[in-house]
Amino acid sequence: MDERRWDRVAPVVAGVVGGIALIGAVGYFARWAVTEGFIGQNPIIGVIIGLLVGATAVGVAEVSWRHQRPLAQGLAGSGLAILSFSIYAGHVWVGAYAAPLTFVGLSAVAALGMFVAVRRDSQAVAVMGLVGGLATPLMVPIDRSVFLVYALILNGGIIAAAMSRRWPVVPVITVVATICTSWLWALQRPFPGSL
Repeated sequence: MDERRWDRVAPVVAGVVGGIALIGAVGYFARWAVTEGFIGQNPIIGVIIGLLVGATAVGVAEVSWRHQRPLAQGLAGSGLAILSFSIYAGHVWVGAYAAPLTFVGLSAVAALGMFVAVRRDSQAVAVMGLVGGLATPLMVPIDRSVFLVYALILNGGIIAAAMSRRWPVVPVITVVATICTSWLWALQRPFPGSL
């Protein structure tokens, strides 16, 4: 690989690796804080900390986008993942809120991801938002009609954004990922009644 190309690829790889490391560090900290009793008797504090860290990562990404685009993409993606994980943990592990509110929260994070992707013309963040959006119905139980409407809105929004920004790969990833998600979602449902 010639030196000029490496100068473009290395920051992207560093941003992705840094984003994954941030997600792992937050996950490890959350586990440690719960096991060691750092959070105390109120586990909702851990969820709040996760939400703050995720929001901060997205905010820092927004500020650093102009000068450090690869770093900003990694931070935005990891911040979105941390927000999603925190919302999910608040529902499943803490029981702080019901499934419909969790679904709305995870959908809002996916919408935020698409907003950041379109605003900053970032296919990488668009794909991260797509993954988060498609993971939502797998994490929170919903019925068939809600799933179909949700998938239609999500796919329509992502494909419209991809067409307006001329992202040729994103619609293909969207269709393939939606088919896979639909199959996984259908396999989670008992047959024949609720499919």
